[in-house]
Amino acid sequence: RIEPMRSRPGVKDVRIQGTIAAIELDLPGGYLADAGRPIRQVCLERGVYLRPLGNVLYALPPFRTSRASLEQIADAMEAALAAVLEPGAP
Repeated sequence: RIEPMRSRPGVKDVRIQGTIAAIELDLPGGYLADAGRPIRQVCLERGVYLRPLGNVLYALPPFRTSRASLEQIADAMEAALAAVLEPGAP
C-alpha cells in the first residue's frame, strides 16, 4: 500500500526497509518543513500515532502488527498526504 504513493504529485520518494516505511514529501523547507503538525493531527484523528520529521512521514510498526493495523496505518498515511498535498480537497 505504501509503494504506490510514490506516484502521487508532491511525493519526492518512498523508502521501505523491513518494516520501516518513509514517505518524503516535496515541500519547501525539506527536513525543516512545517508539515509535521498537520500530518500528526490527521493520523491521530484516524487512531494512528506517527512521528513525521519535517517533510518525511515515517511508519515503524512492530514486526507482529496485524494486517488490520497495517491497513489502518496506510489509510492514515494516505489521508495525511492528501491533507498536506491537496489542502481543501474533499
